[in-house]
Amino acid sequence: MWPILLMLVACERPTDAPPPAPGGAARDRALALRTQVQAAQNDWSAGQRKLASRKVLAAYATEFEPMEETLRTIDAEAVLALEYDFGRLSRSLARKGQPVTVNNAVQDVLGRVDALVAQLPQDPAAPAPPPPEEVKPVTVEVAPPKTEFTTYGDADGK
Repeated sequence: MWPILLMLVACERPTDAPPPAPGGAARDRALALRTQVQAAQNDWSAGQRKLASRKVLAAYATEFEPMEETLRTIDAEAVLALEYDFGRLSRSLARKGQPVTVNNAVQDVLGRVDALVAQLPQDPAAPAPPPPEEVKPVTVEVAPPKTEFTTYGDADGK
């Protein structure tokens, strides 16, 4: 009796219902991740470097880690590289640096996350995602050094 029951259980196949497409949740998380990392970059610009570093790590833990498994199905090596780069970004935000360099590092990490998420299948029941907001780059104004000096009074000793 037991062998027949085991054979019936082993032969029973589950229905071949396709799994739901995880793209919608990952897209929402990627948008939240972008918002949190850009807030960390703003803190870094305001001189709050330790806070910025902690915010990047928190964004990684709350938004990126939950979608890692989904993104690994697309490109496992890219996900591993992003894990490493989030740590590098956190360390770079913990210290002083060039604003352009920090902005490039932030945009590089977020761009690669967006590229992976864009490769996920679209959930047919989900509404179309809103168009991405225009991302404005950080502008750095550098004044050239003075080459002429104005003197007041008797500078020549006359």
